[in-house]
Amino acid sequence: RRGRRRAEGFEVYLNKPDVADPESLRVLRDLRDAHYFKLATGIDAEKDVRQALIRLHDSTSHRISWRQILRAFPYIDSNNDGSVSIRDQTVFEKCEYRFNQACSYLMFLFAAGTISFWVLTVPSGEPGLRSVFGTFGMSAGLALLAIFLSAQNWPVVAAGQIKSELKTLKGREHASPAEQSACPALPQ
Repeated sequence: RRGRRRAEGFEVYLNKPDVADPESLRVLRDLRDAHYFKLATGIDAEKDVRQALIRLHDSTSHRISWRQILRAFPYIDSNNDGSVSIRDQTVFEKCEYRFNQACSYLMFLFAAGTISFWVLTVPSGEPGLRSVFGTFGMSAGLALLAIFLSAQNWPVVAAGQIKSELKTLKGREHASPAEQSACPALPQ
């Protein structure tokens, strides 16, 4: 609702060019474009970065979605020539990725181990309701924690997918004409 009012305010002001000076109108058009780009993609970016991201999506849209670009945005660098590159991870980011991955696997193992332990140790009689809900509740909590920890790695995974796709595209650019004709997705 607030975004719609803001966009309407932009349009009202832009439709009255006699009220504002040309520099303000140019800035306001850029703000309006940035606002609509953010509504469409979730990414708040300046004009040059928006154009670079649009070019990236145009060339990789068959494999890379806007959601992946949004996730990988902390790792995306826009170059001066309008191209996009993925920056390398720092040592801390690599350690964080491995830590989240290891903890996620451990939580899944603990969740499965809790249920397995409960199944193996339950007396042959009727298990109590408290025992059932406690075991499955703890297992579900551990599984949710594992999912949360693995979700922390989605930006790194998305950045890796974009980086590999950019390498593939760069390799196709340097391919011979015979190799390009074998690949119909490339412009001739």
